[in-house]
Formats: sequence, structure tokens, C-alpha cells
Amino acid sequence: MINNLKLFSFLIIIILFSSCRNNDRYYETKAIEELDDLAEVIGELSSCSYTLKTLSKHINKEEESDWNENTHDVYMRGPDRFYIYTIGTKGQKSFWYNGRRFSYYLYDRNVFDTIKAEGNIVEVIDDLHKKYNIYFPAADFFYPTLTDDIIDFYDEVISLESQTINKKEYAIIQAVNKEKILTIWIDETSKLPYKFIIEPQTDQGQYYEAEFSNWKLNPKLYDILFEYQPSKDSKREPLKLKQ
Repeated sequence: MINNLKLFSFLIIIILFSSCRNNDRYYETKAIEELDDLAEVIGELSSCSYTLKTLSKHINKEEESDWNENTHDVYMRGPDRFYIYTIGTKGQKSFWYNGRRFSYYLYDRNVFDTIKAEGNIVEVIDDLHKKYNIYFPAADFFYPTLTDDIIDFYDEVISLESQTINKKEYAIIQAVNKEKILTIWIDETSKLPYKFIIEPQTDQGQYYEAEFSNWKLNPKLYDILFEYQPSKDSKREPLKLKQ
């Protein structure tokens, strides 16, 4: 009887300890539902286009780097086509993917490369980032695992008070861990992302801000948009593998 009582007490202690550890992570139902709605709307699109304006800088307690500003015009057609045109602080560039080949072109240097690529949009974006460290702006919003990815990476996900901007209502979701704070504005009517900010929790780190505009849902995007043909005077410069 005494041994059974000791065993029971030991199990209670384990359960209480486990509960305390679970309390370190908190995910508000309303916030998760907002993220799920966003992912569902994007996942059901057959094609889309939008403009994304981004600002980024490295924050250091002693000094701050200059802003890196870019405007990206993005066109995607499922399951395996995209075209991205970027102009900003570091010049102009374009990416094309036609379902078989990925191409890039740097306007300022007049250089390009074309490589074989296979898979849907998400698979190719992920593969190119891992192999060549190519960054695709706001690509995470197009991953079907968006909500799960945020839950895995952040310790807390909550819903903040909604905000009205230019007569539109936006839900605001905030995700937090020890290193970063992610804040997302979601259009309450369309359930599409409007803006997001990633900022460091510490005295140094990367600050990133992005704002979507000019959303077009299920537009007719023709094959020619995703094809790249280099000019005769452009120079081929092979993509460098990630070190």
C-alpha cells in the first residue's frame, strides 16, 4: 500500500512538471484559426500576382546598417510556374521558372544562368534556397505548412486587437520566441496577408518588414511570362552553390 502511494505521488509530480513545461508554449485558438484561413485561401489559388515592398537592416546596439529596400513584382501559376522582378538598393534582377528550367538575370551586370529544375513552386523555391542561398520574398506564406511552421518555430502565438488601415479591417497575429517577434496583418475580408514584420528580441539581429499590394487572384497568366531567352550580348555566369 505504501509503495503504491509513493508510486502515485511520483506520477502526480511528473504530470505537474509536464504541465508546467507545456505552459511555456501558448497558442491562442483565434490566432491559429486566422493563420489556417490565410493558408487555405492561398492554397486554393490556381494563380496570383502581387507587389511586395520590403525593408531590411541589421540592428546592432552600437550601430545600424543602412536600409535595404526592394520592390518585387511576383507572378505565380500553379503548380509549377513563377516569374519575379525585383528592383531596389542592390539593383535589378529577375527569376523565371517554367516547370523544367530556372533562370535568373542581373540587369546591372548583364549576366544570367539557366539550370534544370523540377517540382512544384514550393519545392523548387525550397531547393534553390538550400543549394544556392537564393531568397524568395515572403515565400513562407505559400507553404501549405505555414501554421505548423509558425507553431514549431515560435513559443507563443496570439491574436492582438484588430486595426483599421485605409478603411480596411486587419486581424493582427503575433508570434514570439526568445530571439524574434513576428507580427502579421491579415485582411479580414480576403484573408490575404497585408503586412508582416520580423524583429529581433535582442540588441542585435535582422529587422525585416514587408507589405503586400496589388493582389490579383486567379488571373490568366500565359506561358510566355515564365520563359527566359538571354540576349546575344549577355554573359552566362553559373549560379554559385551555397557554402
